[in-house]
Amino acid sequence: MTAEDGGSTLSKLITWFVIAVIALLAIRVAFMAVGVGLFLLFRVGPLVLLGYLLWRAWRWLQKKPVD
Repeated sequence: MTAEDGGSTLSKLITWFVIAVIALLAIRVAFMAVGVGLFLLFRVGPLVLLGYLLWRAWRWLQKKPVD
């Protein structure tokens, strides 16, 4: 191999290793984001919906009748 055809095999291996590590970190961050989203959707979401519905029912029950 010469310098004109892209460098040594060791530099190529190091480059691909760095790219693989960055890709794995990106995939891990993406999975963490999906996990947080699913947690919010299925754990926090129903509680927020229940609170909203209870609040609306309370307001509806507290209405004064119109004469």
